[in-house]
Amino acid sequence: MANITAQSSRKNEIKTLAKKLLDLNDKIEKTDSFILLPGQEELVKFIEKIEFMGKTAEVLLTINSIEAEAKSQDAPAKTYEDLNLKLDVVGSFKQVFHFMSLIENLPYHVSIKQVGLNGNMEREEKVEKSVWSGDFIFKVSKLVSS
Repeated sequence: MANITAQSSRKNEIKTLAKKLLDLNDKIEKTDSFILLPGQEELVKFIEKIEFMGKTAEVLLTINSIEAEAKSQDAPAKTYEDLNLKLDVVGSFKQVFHFMSLIENLPYHVSIKQVGLNGNMEREEKVEKSVWSGDFIFKVSKLVSS
């Protein structure tokens, strides 16, 4: 009888562990979805997403650089790297601000490091209009292929 009780208890422990593993796997998948996957194709898709956001916000977008953040030689090997993106946009205040909010809401782990905004009045055919430019530096994490 004790043997049956022990086996029943072990079976319940296995079920509990299996459930915990499934829950953990779901959390890992959700976490991984916030990080760019390794490979050039994923980076290209990400850049295309940024360009699409520029069109959505109706700004003139220039991607100045995409650089992997330098690791110190003492740093342990990581499974991911941080990419720094430098962008310039031009548009109305509303358009530039809309673009910035789109960047903030990207479905990735994004950290905005620097934002610069400048506004000027420009005359176009006897009409003055406000033109804003913004420069952004932000960081996004990318898995490193193993």
